[in-house]
Amino acid sequence: MMYKTHAAFGFLIGLLLMNYFNVNKYVFLSMVVLGSIFVDIDEDNSYIGRKTRPVSNVIERVFGHRGIFHSLLIAGLIFIGFSYFGYLKFGIGFLVGYVSHLAADALTIEGVRIFYPFSSKSIHGLVRTNGVFEKIFFILVLVAIGYVLI
Repeated sequence: MMYKTHAAFGFLIGLLLMNYFNVNKYVFLSMVVLGSIFVDIDEDNSYIGRKTRPVSNVIERVFGHRGIFHSLLIAGLIFIGFSYFGYLKFGIGFLVGYVSHLAADALTIEGVRIFYPFSSKSIHGLVRTNGVFEKIFFILVLVAIGYVLI
């Protein structure tokens, strides 16, 4: 899915979950959106990849797109890193966004291997990235955000 869809979907999930954590909602939602787009750092032509070159180039060459960065392993390691350095609340928001990205990518034809490198099984759906169903999904997410904010 495109970064705008990931950011919007992450934001929606963040809105739905933020009251379950004792966090500043603005910081939490910012970290959720960051986590939701960060996952694609393994694609040098993605939104985040273009902003982080040459790091994204190296990550893509070493790990490939939708490889280990599209797994729960990296999500967990980043969360542990935030926690270890005393930023648990930032880590929670980032993790929520990261997992929302994986969930959205699981709806696509390409899918994701969320348990990689421990399993190569892929979870995938029928949505084509930047296709008509993604656009419909994006609009529905925006409507849901509006509904939650009312």
